[in-house]
Amino acid sequence: MDFSLDAWNDLTGIPPNRVTISWDFTPCTTMIDTTQSAKLATKEGSNNWWFAFQVSNTLNPIATIKVLNKNSWINLDRQSYGFFQGSFGAGLTMPIVVEATDSTGKIYSKTLSSIAADTVVDF
Repeated sequence: MDFSLDAWNDLTGIPPNRVTISWDFTPCTTMIDTTQSAKLATKEGSNNWWFAFQVSNTLNPIATIKVLNKNSWINLDRQSYGFFQGSFGAGLTMPIVVEATDSTGKIYSKTLSSIAADTVVDF
């Protein structure tokens, strides 16, 4: 985590430095609105040649995202900023299928007729 100096001092009481930590994964069962669909967000700047997607409102972390373009799957790379990113030099041919798989193997799938930057749709 990244804290301001004041926050660091208030929380730890030790000089700023790299420290050894441990953590446990906590399921989000009480934080997720299960009456709502999982969401697929398209990052600002996305288009048919460069694209990034993020999935939200799922009980488990997303492990992979891939895009089906003309019968070929393109695996997207997880980025440190929370999106999965890909590019396709020739440009994607619409429609495409975006498929996200969570850590338990559950698959979320959405057919897109276009890539609209900075949008959110239901799976």
